[in-house]
Amino acid sequence: MRVSRDRGSSTVELVILVPALVLLVLVSIHTVMFFYSSHIAQAAAARGAAVGSSSTSSVAATVQRARESATSFVAEVNSAVVGVPTVEVTDREIRVTVEIDVPDIMPFIRSTVRRTAIEPRELVVPEVSR
Repeated sequence: MRVSRDRGSSTVELVILVPALVLLVLVSIHTVMFFYSSHIAQAAAARGAAVGSSSTSSVAATVQRARESATSFVAEVNSAVVGVPTVEVTDREIRVTVEIDVPDIMPFIRSTVRRTAIEPRELVVPEVSR
C-alpha cells in the first residue's frame, strides 16, 4: 500500500493562486479606471480652455467661465473634481488645469489625475483698427 504525499496539494495551490488572480484583476481594473479618469480630466481641461479662449470679456469673467465649463463637464460624466480647476490667463493663451479622483477599486490605492490644456486666446481687433 502506497501513501500519497501529494494529498491536499491542490488545495494549497488554490489558496495561493486565487488571491493572486483576484489582485491581478483588481489592479487591471484600477489601471483602466486611471486611464479613463485621465481622459475625463484632459477633456474637461480642453473644454474649459476652449470656452475661455473664445471669451472676449474681462479676465475675471473669462476665468469664471472656464472654471464653470470644466467643472460642469466633470459633473456630466459623474466624476469628482479635486478642489477647483486652476485657470491662468495671459495676453496670448489660457491654461486650465483639472484634477479629479480616480474611482476606488482597491481601498489601499488612492490616486488622482491632473491634466492641463493650453489654448491661444482669440484676439478681437475692432474694424476701425484693421
